[in-house]
Amino acid sequence: MADGNGSISDGGAETDIAATTWWGRTRAGLGKAFGWAGGLFRPHRPGSNELLDNEWSTLEGLWRVCRPAAVTADPIEAAAIDVLFKARTSKSDGRGWSRFNDAERRVGAFLTVAQLPIEFGTLLQIATARALPTLAFHKGNEALFSDPAKLDSQRAAYAALLVDLQTNFINTRFQRALRSEVAARLFRYGVIIILLAAVAPLVLVWDQLNPVPTDPKHPLSITAVMTRFSNEPLFALTMVATFGILGAYFSRAIAFQTGIRNISFDDVMTTYVGRVLRMRLLYGMIGAIVFYFVLRGNLVGGSLFPDLKKIGIGEQVVWKLTADGVVPDSASGALTPSGLTILSPTLDMAKLLVWSFIAGFSERLVPDTLARTEAQATKES
Repeated sequence: MADGNGSISDGGAETDIAATTWWGRTRAGLGKAFGWAGGLFRPHRPGSNELLDNEWSTLEGLWRVCRPAAVTADPIEAAAIDVLFKARTSKSDGRGWSRFNDAERRVGAFLTVAQLPIEFGTLLQIATARALPTLAFHKGNEALFSDPAKLDSQRAAYAALLVDLQTNFINTRFQRALRSEVAARLFRYGVIIILLAAVAPLVLVWDQLNPVPTDPKHPLSITAVMTRFSNEPLFALTMVATFGILGAYFSRAIAFQTGIRNISFDDVMTTYVGRVLRMRLLYGMIGAIVFYFVLRGNLVGGSLFPDLKKIGIGEQVVWKLTADGVVPDSASGALTPSGLTILSPTLDMAKLLVWSFIAGFSERLVPDTLARTEAQATKES
């Protein structure tokens, strides 16, 4: 770092050397990684906005032209407008835009006869581009600006168009903020649910992952895990509940993604607030559990549904591969095993998890299934 005399201080050299060490690079990398991860969960804080700064500069140019007449007509209001410009801010938040809108309306009340037609035409172009609902009404006021004697009517027409446009911009920013808030909330819920889906089975078999090596009768951990998934209903029920929650979350995520442009405040309050989201997740979990017992009770059946006697985790053979793909044995036509195996759900376990996901995703699957079962029972009684 250069000091006042232009020399190089030792502190900067030490910093540069430290930055080139392994620990310095590692610490910098970890700092960036944690900063990025933290940014995923921190609320967005608006910073300086170049567009807002430019709007202030443009408005200030208009004010310089009409200010002399404004000081003569209303010195108190002119002084208040001067204060607004001195306290101008480019911070793109609600307060920053509110101050600018206030200044724009106040300056608009003092625009000159020469400025009014130009500024009204500019606003009308913006209103046309944004398809303002009241566009036809404002276009009808264009005729007022052909008569300089109608200054009061011109200012009223300009003020009405300005207020409508500001309201439109406020609603747009509000909708954008709503979408951002919902997206952040769904992201947080999604991360938690995915972690739950990954950690839940691990927690249930945690005591089996570290077998006692001195006990010759203690089974291998991989065998213990497979046995638990295959023989203990608690594991299947836990996975069913987890995938039901995952399906319920996915239904809300899809609804948000497909309707993101049309989301309204009422949609947020009735669908995406925290308590409603948690209720939907609970509904999905209960639906998946109920459907599991429907399967357990053989109330539905067929090749599409799992055989609960065959659910579990099994070893899957890994076949030999080459650059061209799987290589079959030339003599028997069978695939050539590599000698390695991996753990994977059985076919029926996969079916169970898929149906659990569907039961959580669909709000009608379980109620319709129960209604058909009730109708069948009533018919047979």
